[in-house]
Amino acid sequence: AVASLLIASMLGAEVSATENPALYLHLAFTATFFAGVIQASLGILRLGFIVDFLSHAAIVGFMGGAATVVCLQQLKGMLGLEHFTTSTDLVSVMRSVFSQTHQVQYLITHHLLVAKDN
Repeated sequence: AVASLLIASMLGAEVSATENPALYLHLAFTATFFAGVIQASLGILRLGFIVDFLSHAAIVGFMGGAATVVCLQQLKGMLGLEHFTTSTDLVSVMRSVFSQTHQVQYLITHHLLVAKDN
């Protein structure tokens, strides 16, 4: 999930998916292909032991960062926002959320009223 979000963010900065979908797909498939080739090569050559040289703090930091990116991207669905950023950085996501606070308040009020009626 994290890799796809980051690839989409990087590609979106370079090529518009709506203006040039063929190039966007070509770049996405190329990046996916090369990531698979590298991963398969590391597996075939039995180079998984290289991960043992990464410190525990580096692995935990990467996992924490990945979890943060996934959670931030879920805010769109949780808050019911219509226009949300495609960027994965904290500032862009928070700007997108706070620029639509009127919609979030409506959504929360609507759900509270519906819950009260039931």
